[in-house]
Amino acid sequence: MIAATGLSSVSARKGTVKAKTDSQIADADADFMVAKVACDNKAGQEKAVWLKQANATYVKLVADAKAHKMAVEALVEAREDTRDAQQKVALAKCDAMSESIRMTLISAKAAAAT
Repeated sequence: MIAATGLSSVSARKGTVKAKTDSQIADADADFMVAKVACDNKAGQEKAVWLKQANATYVKLVADAKAHKMAVEALVEAREDTRDAQQKVALAKCDAMSESIRMTLISAKAAAAT
C-alpha cells in the first residue's frame, strides 16, 4: 500500500504535522481508489466483502493519521507547559537569591558567553 511507504514529497518538504496528516489521508484516498478499481472484476458477495475490507482499511488509515496529529499536538503542548513551569521555578529561585549573588551569577554567565 502507498500509505505504508512513508511521507509524500509535499509532506517531506513542508515538514509540518498538518502536511504529514494531509499526506497520509491522501495516500489512504489513493489506496481506497485502487482497491475499488481492483474489485471491479469481482462479483456478488466477494465484491461486497472486498469493498468492505477496502473501506475498513481506509477508515483505519485516516483515523490513525488524525490520532497521530492529535498526539503530536498534545506532546508539543505538554513540552510548552513543562518549559513554562521550569522557567517559573528558575525565576522563583533567582528572586530568592540576594542581589549580590544574583549579580555575580549574571556577570559570570556574561563572561562565559564571550
